[in-house]
Amino acid sequence: MSNFKDEYILDALSKIRRKKYELYVVSKVLFTLNDPDIEFVCQQYVKTPKGRNFVDLYFPQFQIYLKVNELYHASDLQRKKDQRRDLEILETANLIPYELSVYDNDSKSTLSLKAIDAKITEFSDFIRSRKIQLLAEGKFEPWLLDDSRYDPRRYMDATKIRVSDNVIVRRQYEALKLFGAHYKGWQPGWWKYDHMHAVWFPKLYKRKNSKWDNHLSNDGKTIVEKKTDGKAIPVTSESELRRIVFAHHKNNFGKTVYKFIGVFQMSRAESTPYKHIHKLVADEQPIIQSVV
Repeated sequence: MSNFKDEYILDALSKIRRKKYELYVVSKVLFTLNDPDIEFVCQQYVKTPKGRNFVDLYFPQFQIYLKVNELYHASDLQRKKDQRRDLEILETANLIPYELSVYDNDSKSTLSLKAIDAKITEFSDFIRSRKIQLLAEGKFEPWLLDDSRYDPRRYMDATKIRVSDNVIVRRQYEALKLFGAHYKGWQPGWWKYDHMHAVWFPKLYKRKNSKWDNHLSNDGKTIVEKKTDGKAIPVTSESELRRIVFAHHKNNFGKTVYKFIGVFQMSRAESTPYKHIHKLVADEQPIIQSVV
């Protein structure tokens, strides 16, 4: 395992050091799996229409998250809240929960570590079975957590990129390589590709000292573009272009990356002079294969 991934694991576990049962379960799951090809995220943020949520342990390759339920989850009221939350996450992000309770529901007492270990083994076997299934279907992509994860040459044998491929690059010019451009260094946030398309690199979150306040809808199908000062946004001939969107993100190490989230086009019917509405029109885009 590379030092890069070692640092990630240590940093991830440090996020939950004050939650002793969650720390025990998560650490034991990772130890039991002992598989560097399986990606995990501790305290994964998930936004739903009703607010912010953090799931205990998320496995992106399987769209599954583990819920470590301590004793306070045993009440009927809390269980109803948990069920509503899980349903919101499923409907919004299509993530499937797996519940691992560290208490006995009948006696309302915390289980022994031996009993918890048995549940951990059962869950780990479940994750391994999901990996075996995806391998058999040719759909499992090993976890890469180094600079090769962001290399545009990973897509050079493809004819198109898809949102489902989780396409991420480190720099704007690396995204532009997918469309035949050969630049180096920083590029502006907008690049006209052909007479129908442009590549757009928006920051889809509010930040200080920015003249733009853009955001992506919870379902990932609408981008709202507006200025922080409330002034009108000029409409030009390029406004009608389809936008191949690589959204500005921060990865788990706080480094800037650009993630392909689809092809969007401005909706004249829904836009105003002060707020432009861009709708998802495609979740894939052809690329030029000669990426170097």
